[in-house]
Amino acid sequence: MGLETGATSPWLYHSLVSSGLPAVLMDARHAHAALSMRPSKSDRSDARGLAEILCMGWYREVTAKSFSSHERLARLATRRRLVAIRADLDAQLRGLLKTFGLILGPGNTDALVRRAETLAEGQPVISGLVTRLAEVRRHVVTQVAALDRDIRRLVRSEPTLKRFMTVPGVGPITAVAFLSTIDEPTRFKHARDVGPDLGLTPRGPNPPRLAPDHIEKRSEPALQIARRVNDIRHRHLPLTSQPAGGVLTAPLKMPR
Repeated sequence: MGLETGATSPWLYHSLVSSGLPAVLMDARHAHAALSMRPSKSDRSDARGLAEILCMGWYREVTAKSFSSHERLARLATRRRLVAIRADLDAQLRGLLKTFGLILGPGNTDALVRRAETLAEGQPVISGLVTRLAEVRRHVVTQVAALDRDIRRLVRSEPTLKRFMTVPGVGPITAVAFLSTIDEPTRFKHARDVGPDLGLTPRGPNPPRLAPDHIEKRSEPALQIARRVNDIRHRHLPLTSQPAGGVLTAPLKMPR
């Protein structure tokens, strides 16, 4: 059975495999390129096209991540969204006050909110708006802190994550993002295959190494922090694919 990669493909793939049915997860971009040559576009036509692609082998198989990896990535995505909301609220406070000649200044802590509340005193309408924004921001900060505690507990419970954090510059977020994206290290035959899988692409004809500042936009959002993985890998011990315990030993110093 052939499936395209998509939002529900992990659940469908693991459900089929757990039921004892053979399943293949195909790269959606490759499948789309093959299906675009068909004369008609419909669900029935696409299903037949996927079956023909599977029979002829015109596809690139994709590894389905485990549900535990998806859970870790979902936790990071939730945290990233809350941090973005906090930044948006800070910008909203600055823009709101600046219209009335009140400059909030730099900062991203609760001191910024207290300063905004102080500046808005004496203006009932603006003060009410600032109070509401400040209340929402404080609640968002509380939830971010709760997620940070969850991530730290996860790191303490995973020996592999603790090993990653022995690398200088690697914190809990980077360690969890790297482990969740790699998921199953045995799918990499060589260490040099890890960089392209993270979205790093070579620049120029036959470059000696991957360009550290060039990463594809379709790469995992959580692994955008691994943009300089190739340069860092050359400055540390080589990345091995089958160390003791069957996990990647990742001597990577990735910026947080």
